[in-house]
Amino acid sequence: AGQKYYQQIKDPCLDVSHKKTVKHLMNTSISSGRMSERQWIYQTCTEFGFYQTCEDAACPFSGMLTLQADTELCPVLFGISQHSLPRRIAFTNSYYGEDNPHTHRVLYVNGGVDPWKALSVMEDRTECGDESQLIFIKDTAHCADMMHKRNTDRSSLRNARKVCQTSQTRYLSICLCISRTSGIQSSTLLTIFKVTHQTASILTHQCYISLFLAR
Repeated sequence: AGQKYYQQIKDPCLDVSHKKTVKHLMNTSISSGRMSERQWIYQTCTEFGFYQTCEDAACPFSGMLTLQADTELCPVLFGISQHSLPRRIAFTNSYYGEDNPHTHRVLYVNGGVDPWKALSVMEDRTECGDESQLIFIKDTAHCADMMHKRNTDRSSLRNARKVCQTSQTRYLSICLCISRTSGIQSSTLLTIFKVTHQTASILTHQCYISLFLAR
Protein backbone atom coordinates (compact mmCIF):
# COMPACT_ATOMS: atom_id res chain seq x y z
CA ALA A 1 0.00 0.00 0.00
CA GLY A 2 2.85 2.34 0.85
CA GLN A 3 4.61 1.71 -2.45
CA LYS A 4 1.41 2.32 -4.41
CA TYR A 5 0.89 5.60 -2.57
CA TYR A 6 4.44 6.74 -3.34
CA GLN A 7 3.93 5.92 -7.03
CA GLN A 8 0.77 8.02 -7.15
CA ILE A 9 2.33 11.09 -5.56
CA LYS A 10 5.58 10.54 -7.49
CA ASP A 11 7.64 11.16 -4.38
CA PRO A 12 10.49 8.83 -3.33
CA CYS A 13 9.68 9.26 0.36
CA LEU A 14 7.10 10.74 2.68
CA ASP A 15 8.26 13.55 4.94
CA VAL A 16 6.65 12.99 8.33
CA SER A 17 8.99 15.27 10.26
CA HIS A 18 7.67 17.32 13.16
CA LYS A 19 8.86 20.50 11.45
CA LYS A 20 6.84 19.84 8.28
CA THR A 21 3.80 18.80 10.29
CA VAL A 22 3.83 22.09 12.21
CA LYS A 23 4.28 23.99 8.95
CA HIS A 24 1.17 22.37 7.47
CA LEU A 25 -0.83 22.97 10.64
CA MET A 26 0.10 26.65 10.59
CA ASN A 27 -1.67 26.98 7.24
CA THR A 28 -5.10 28.51 7.96
CA SER A 29 -6.37 28.68 4.40
CA ILE A 30 -9.60 26.88 3.51
CA SER A 31 -7.78 24.88 0.87
CA SER A 32 -5.41 23.41 3.44
CA GLY A 33 -5.46 19.63 3.40
CA ARG A 34 -5.02 19.51 7.18
CA MET A 35 -7.74 21.99 8.14
CA SER A 36 -9.80 19.42 10.01
CA GLU A 37 -6.73 18.26 11.93
CA ARG A 38 -5.94 21.84 12.95
CA GLN A 39 -9.52 22.32 14.18
CA TRP A 40 -9.33 19.12 16.20
CA ILE A 41 -6.04 20.15 17.81
CA TYR A 42 -7.62 23.48 18.74
CA GLN A 43 -10.38 21.62 20.55
CA THR A 44 -7.85 19.49 22.43
CA CYS A 45 -6.09 22.68 23.53
CA THR A 46 -9.23 24.53 24.62
CA GLU A 47 -11.70 21.85 25.73
CA PHE A 48 -10.79 18.18 25.65
CA GLY A 49 -7.21 17.10 26.13
CA PHE A 50 -7.76 13.58 24.76
CA TYR A 51 -4.08 13.18 23.86
CA GLN A 52 -2.90 9.83 22.55
CA THR A 53 0.51 9.07 24.02
CA CYS A 54 2.97 6.18 24.01
CA GLU A 55 5.03 6.72 27.15
CA ASP A 56 4.36 3.32 28.69
CA ALA A 57 7.10 0.71 28.25
CA ALA A 58 4.54 -1.76 26.89
CA CYS A 59 3.35 0.62 24.15
CA PRO A 60 4.14 -0.85 20.71
CA PHE A 61 4.32 2.53 18.95
CA SER A 62 6.84 5.36 18.90
CA GLY A 63 8.01 6.63 22.27
CA MET A 64 8.10 10.12 20.74
CA LEU A 65 4.31 10.32 21.21
CA THR A 66 4.42 12.08 24.56
CA LEU A 67 2.06 14.40 26.39
CA GLN A 68 4.70 17.12 26.26
CA ALA A 69 5.04 16.83 22.47
CA ASP A 70 1.25 17.07 22.03
CA THR A 71 0.69 20.03 24.32
CA GLU A 72 3.62 21.96 22.82
CA LEU A 73 1.45 22.48 19.73
CA CYS A 74 -1.01 24.65 21.69
CA PRO A 75 1.24 27.70 22.12
CA VAL A 76 2.91 27.20 18.74
CA LEU A 77 -0.30 27.01 16.71
CA PHE A 78 -2.75 29.04 18.77
CA GLY A 79 -0.82 30.97 21.42
CA ILE A 80 -2.54 28.96 24.16
CA SER A 81 -0.42 28.26 27.22
CA GLN A 82 0.22 24.63 28.10
CA HIS A 83 -0.36 25.51 31.74
CA SER A 84 -3.96 26.55 30.98
CA LEU A 85 -4.96 23.10 29.72
CA PRO A 86 -5.91 21.54 33.09
CA ARG A 87 -8.20 24.47 33.86
CA ARG A 88 -9.83 24.36 30.42
CA ILE A 89 -10.39 20.59 30.56
CA ALA A 90 -11.78 20.82 34.09
CA PHE A 91 -14.30 23.42 32.93
CA THR A 92 -15.44 21.20 30.04
CA ASN A 93 -15.95 18.23 32.35
CA SER A 94 -17.83 20.35 34.88
CA TYR A 95 -20.03 22.01 32.25
CA TYR A 96 -21.04 18.82 30.46
CA GLY A 97 -21.25 16.52 33.47
CA GLU A 98 -18.17 14.35 32.88
CA ASP A 99 -19.24 10.69 32.55
CA ASN A 100 -22.61 11.36 34.18
CA PRO A 101 -24.28 14.03 32.03
CA HIS A 102 -27.92 14.82 32.78
CA THR A 103 -29.17 14.59 29.21
CA HIS A 104 -32.39 13.59 27.52
CA ARG A 105 -32.88 12.17 24.03
CA VAL A 106 -29.14 11.66 23.57
CA LEU A 107 -27.66 8.31 22.56
CA TYR A 108 -24.18 7.26 23.70
CA VAL A 109 -23.02 4.63 21.23
CA ASN A 110 -19.80 2.75 21.96
CA GLY A 111 -17.90 -0.07 20.28
CA GLY A 112 -16.30 -2.87 22.24
CA VAL A 113 -12.93 -2.44 20.54
CA ASP A 114 -13.09 1.34 20.27
CA PRO A 115 -10.27 2.89 22.35
CA TRP A 116 -12.27 6.13 22.57
CA LYS A 117 -15.02 4.45 24.58
CA ALA A 118 -13.11 5.29 27.75
CA LEU A 119 -14.04 8.93 27.12
CA SER A 120 -17.72 8.20 26.63
CA VAL A 121 -20.60 7.41 28.95
CA MET A 122 -20.29 3.72 29.73
CA GLU A 123 -22.44 3.27 32.83
CA ASP A 124 -26.22 3.46 32.66
CA ARG A 125 -27.36 5.88 35.36
CA THR A 126 -30.85 6.54 34.01
CA GLU A 127 -33.51 6.81 36.67
CA CYS A 128 -36.45 4.47 36.96
CA GLY A 129 -38.88 4.98 34.10
CA ASP A 130 -36.37 6.80 31.87
CA GLU A 131 -35.20 5.38 28.58
CA SER A 132 -31.67 4.00 28.49
CA GLN A 133 -29.33 6.16 26.43
CA LEU A 134 -26.48 3.64 26.18
CA ILE A 135 -25.83 1.40 23.19
CA PHE A 136 -22.84 -0.93 23.44
CA ILE A 137 -21.82 -2.81 20.30
CA LYS A 138 -19.59 -5.77 21.05
CA ASP A 139 -16.55 -6.37 18.80
CA THR A 140 -17.11 -3.11 16.95
CA ALA A 141 -14.62 -0.33 16.26
CA HIS A 142 -14.81 3.46 16.27
CA CYS A 143 -17.89 5.01 14.55
CA ALA A 144 -18.88 1.70 12.94
CA ASP A 145 -22.55 2.51 13.53
CA MET A 146 -22.23 5.53 11.25
CA MET A 147 -20.88 3.57 8.30
CA HIS A 148 -22.90 2.22 5.40
CA LYS A 149 -24.54 -1.15 5.82
CA ARG A 150 -22.47 -4.12 4.61
CA ASN A 151 -23.24 -7.80 4.28
CA THR A 152 -20.33 -8.57 6.58
CA ASP A 153 -21.70 -6.48 9.46
CA ARG A 154 -22.10 -8.34 12.72
CA SER A 155 -25.60 -8.88 14.08
CA SER A 156 -24.78 -6.68 17.09
CA LEU A 157 -23.99 -3.79 14.74
CA ARG A 158 -27.14 -4.30 12.66
CA ASN A 159 -29.27 -4.40 15.81
CA ALA A 160 -27.63 -1.25 17.17
CA ARG A 161 -28.45 0.66 13.98
CA LYS A 162 -32.09 -0.37 14.32
CA VAL A 163 -32.16 0.91 17.91
CA CYS A 164 -30.58 4.20 16.79
CA GLN A 165 -33.10 4.64 14.00
CA THR A 166 -36.05 3.83 16.25
CA SER A 167 -34.84 6.28 18.91
CA GLN A 168 -34.23 9.06 16.38
CA THR A 169 -37.68 8.61 14.87
CA ARG A 170 -39.21 8.91 18.33
CA TYR A 171 -37.12 11.99 19.17
CA LEU A 172 -38.21 13.69 15.95
CA SER A 173 -41.86 12.95 16.60
CA ILE A 174 -41.59 14.50 20.06
CA CYS A 175 -40.05 17.67 18.60
CA LEU A 176 -42.76 17.89 15.94
CA CYS A 177 -45.46 17.36 18.54
CA ILE A 178 -44.07 20.09 20.78
CA SER A 179 -43.78 22.56 17.88
CA ARG A 180 -47.41 21.94 16.91
CA THR A 181 -49.01 22.05 20.34
CA SER A 182 -46.91 24.51 22.34
CA GLY A 183 -48.70 27.58 21.00
CA ILE A 184 -45.46 29.30 20.00
CA GLN A 185 -45.38 28.27 16.37
CA SER A 186 -44.91 31.85 15.25
CA SER A 187 -41.68 32.15 17.23
CA THR A 188 -40.35 28.70 16.50
CA LEU A 189 -38.93 27.44 13.24
CA LEU A 190 -38.40 23.71 13.00
CA THR A 191 -36.24 22.64 10.10
CA ILE A 192 -35.58 18.98 9.40
CA PHE A 193 -32.93 17.89 6.94
CA LYS A 194 -33.27 14.23 6.03
CA VAL A 195 -30.26 12.57 4.45
CA THR A 196 -31.00 9.33 2.64
CA HIS A 197 -28.19 7.31 1.10
CA GLN A 198 -28.98 3.79 -0.16
CA THR A 199 -32.37 2.36 0.69
CA ALA A 200 -30.76 -0.44 2.64
CA SER A 201 -28.35 1.87 4.42
CA ILE A 202 -29.10 3.18 7.87
CA LEU A 203 -26.91 5.92 9.22
CA THR A 204 -26.90 7.11 12.79
CA HIS A 205 -26.97 10.70 11.58
CA GLN A 206 -29.98 10.21 9.33
CA CYS A 207 -31.87 13.26 10.51
CA TYR A 208 -30.71 16.64 11.73
CA ILE A 209 -32.89 19.04 13.66
CA SER A 210 -32.35 22.78 14.00
CA LEU A 211 -34.57 24.70 16.39
CA PHE A 212 -34.48 28.47 16.12
CA LEU A 213 -36.24 30.26 18.97
CA ALA A 214 -37.17 33.91 18.49
CA ARG A 215 -35.60 36.25 21.02
